[in-house]
Amino acid sequence: MSDLRELYQEVIFDHYRKPRNYRALDCASHKAEGHNPLCGDRVTVYLAIANDVIEDVSFEGDGCAISTASASLMTEALKGRKIDEAQHVFADFHHMLTDAENVEHPSLGKLDVLAGVREFPARVKCATLAWHTLQAALKNQQKTVATEGKMDVMMSLDSQTDAEALLESEEQLREDLITMLRTIYDPEIHVNIYDLGLIYKIDIDQQRNVTIDMTLTAPACPVAGTFPSIVEEQLTQVPGVNDVHVELVWEPPWSMDMLTDEVKLELGLL
Repeated sequence: MSDLRELYQEVIFDHYRKPRNYRALDCASHKAEGHNPLCGDRVTVYLAIANDVIEDVSFEGDGCAISTASASLMTEALKGRKIDEAQHVFADFHHMLTDAENVEHPSLGKLDVLAGVREFPARVKCATLAWHTLQAALKNQQKTVATEGKMDVMMSLDSQTDAEALLESEEQLREDLITMLRTIYDPEIHVNIYDLGLIYKIDIDQQRNVTIDMTLTAPACPVAGTFPSIVEEQLTQVPGVNDVHVELVWEPPWSMDMLTDEVKLELGLL
């Protein structure tokens, strides 16, 4: 399960940072726009169709990592397919994300990695936005597609379900923040600041403002004045984050005991 989660995160961030087929398609015969009010994602899908074959497909837009990665993977999966084949892929993809049972869908290929989204129902709309926009593009629908009201996540939400969805969304954002923190390395000890134990607290409010309490290996560290701003700059790149404030704290003092066991083993301390 740990390996699958790491693969899921790796693929999501790879396609988010380097989205495939991200461009306007000048020769597009079909086009549609989509919007996910829950997360603020927006996407435009372009299709070049001839003889019932999707000869080319691309997209543009602004969205979270999951939305962008899903659109990127979609364009790779559908280019060169017949329209009826694309519809089958859409059906299998939608079924994979919304069905409670873990059923394999061989037709999905690389798209299967997005099955991890199913663990976070609040993010299913993010993953399916590009696909619903694709459906609208196939019909040359002019009205913007909105995922609000679709059956991707839930219908007739009661307050308890809303709270659960918000909690899951916050948990996903927390995981994304931790993933980013693990790309930032301490300038003195070449270990990422999260596994080094420098992060004491991660708070996320309802507006997705993030407050981080972090420390350094020593109060006299020469980067004490600049390193928090570097961390803030990196974390603001995480999709869904509104604002980030990093507070430098010195209590409790950092010690080698705060290293994760994996890092201790790597450094020969175990």
